[in-house]
Amino acid sequence: SSHLTGKAVDLHDEDDVHFWNMINGLYKAGFKRIGLYFSVDPVSKILTPRHIHVDIDDTKPQKCIFTKVEQN
Repeated sequence: SSHLTGKAVDLHDEDDVHFWNMINGLYKAGFKRIGLYFSVDPVSKILTPRHIHVDIDDTKPQKCIFTKVEQN
């Protein structure tokens, strides 16, 4: 895990606007690996941002944005 080697961090904000602003800022700052994690509300079926994973691990594929939907 890139977290265990100090090359990754997860970021979270309750505000959706801040979530998307963080992604924009990370991209503009030059980060090349960004993961977007979401959850699906079981009742409304709405996709909700959970956290952003960002890392500088050059042993993994570069220039990618990946997504994952997690269970509540």
